[in-house]
Amino acid sequence: ATNSGIQDINMYSARVDLMAPLKWMALSYGGKVYFSETNYENQYFDTTTGAPVFQANQSNVFQYLENTQALYISGNKKINNKWDLKLGVRVENTQTKGNSFTLNQINTNNYIQIFPTAHIQYTVSENQAFSLNFGRRLSRPRYNELNPFKVSYNPYSYTQGNPFLSPSFTNNIELQHTFKDVLFTSLSFLNTTNGIGNPPFFDENSKVQYLLDLNYYTSNSYNLSETYVFNKWDWWESENQANLYYKTMHVTKNINLPDNKGLGAYFSSYNSFILNKNKTIKGEINFWYQTPQYDDLYKTASMA
Repeated sequence: ATNSGIQDINMYSARVDLMAPLKWMALSYGGKVYFSETNYENQYFDTTTGAPVFQANQSNVFQYLENTQALYISGNKKINNKWDLKLGVRVENTQTKGNSFTLNQINTNNYIQIFPTAHIQYTVSENQAFSLNFGRRLSRPRYNELNPFKVSYNPYSYTQGNPFLSPSFTNNIELQHTFKDVLFTSLSFLNTTNGIGNPPFFDENSKVQYLLDLNYYTSNSYNLSETYVFNKWDWWESENQANLYYKTMHVTKNINLPDNKGLGAYFSSYNSFILNKNKTIKGEINFWYQTPQYDDLYKTASMA
């Protein structure tokens, strides 16, 4: 068997930003439009007879269109020598269209969402400051996750996209402390709703196992992060980070899958060196380690 695949992506965007330094607050605002078109074609040929024979039931032609229009405004206010405030909001209007030519199936989705942001900073002294941040963001499904065509691995296993997927949303609040621009401490909480994933299913009658993309969970993440930057020597700079977090995942659909929760940690050290006086030879030594953790439905082993 042979496969022949084509993927063509065209993206266009335009953006306008304006600034208005008012007496009571420095405002900035603007708008953006974004258009994308993805054309995907995969042709499957059976070569068991020697000559390639086109297999229409295993070939896949899919087009995905996404248009987004956004308006946003933000304001900065220096209250006094200690306090700084920044507030903003972004409104997005999105239209999508997925067209499976192979299955003769068209699915559309239109939605409007609001994304507020807030930042407040308290400067204790020249050496240290506290900040509190809040934001809301979305993660859109990828075009292949929206493609309803079944991709078979063997007679008893396949994966399938879902044209009815909608974006997932994450709210994030973070408290950060900075000391001399070398030590950064962060305590944060993230809440994700409408989470996207591809949980496994099993058909008892046909004995077929398959993966189906779904909005099927909500999750919470509690994080403590410490970052230290060493830059006292001209020839060596090092950034070291340690993260400790606790994640919970709750399945929101009746798909007979368990909830998950557990601790995880991540450590990293990135080091750059200047190896001669003329500063023409440089090098790096980097390392990172990820403990075993729950990633939505799945538990992953440690990595380094």
